[in-house]
Amino acid sequence: MMPEIPVSFVYLAPDGTEATDTQFIAVCSSVPRVGEMVVPHAGSKKVVVHQVYYAITAHPHVPRCFSMTPNVVLKEVRQ
Repeated sequence: MMPEIPVSFVYLAPDGTEATDTQFIAVCSSVPRVGEMVVPHAGSKKVVVHQVYYAITAHPHVPRCFSMTPNVVLKEVRQ
């Protein structure tokens, strides 16, 4: 069984920047790849992975403990 990892998802705003107000975290068995379709929340529009990068984040409960967190930028698919 694959270990589950927290992945930070954020939508791309119309101006091309990350819309941090539409950011959410999900637990995934793998990190999505660029170009892959992602199943969004119920009732949301279809999205595709636009970019994946890793950021150093501090553990919320353990001082001086850091990890690399995958960040996935999602772009709405125009139909």
